[in-house]
Amino acid sequence: MPLKITLKPGERIFIGGAVLRNGPSRSQFFVENQTPLLREKEILLEEEVDSVAKEIYFLVQAMYMEGTISKKYAQTFSKLIGQFIRAAPSSAQTAVHVSAFVLSGQLYNALKACRKL
Repeated sequence: MPLKITLKPGERIFIGGAVLRNGPSRSQFFVENQTPLLREKEILLEEEVDSVAKEIYFLVQAMYMEGTISKKYAQTFSKLIGQFIRAAPSSAQTAVHVSAFVLSGQLYNALKACRKL
């Protein structure tokens, strides 16, 4: 079943390696295959990263957009999760959920869980 997307005027969206910007009016389209997709409000820019939680989100976002979990990403992710748990032990369960999603390759679900960090 296709994913229905409605964009506001001027809104950006990342789809499978391309950043698209909507024109001056509201538009609607359907994505009919599996591809990385992030709406503008879900995208964290590098200059906005100012905490370990945001570093984790930014890293998971990069993995999702590239469609891969490289060895370098995995090592960095493990280090950041450890730092986060030490800094905020009360949020350790959420960090564990994020890790489980990453380890199982469910990167979009990991991004959604990262928002709780």
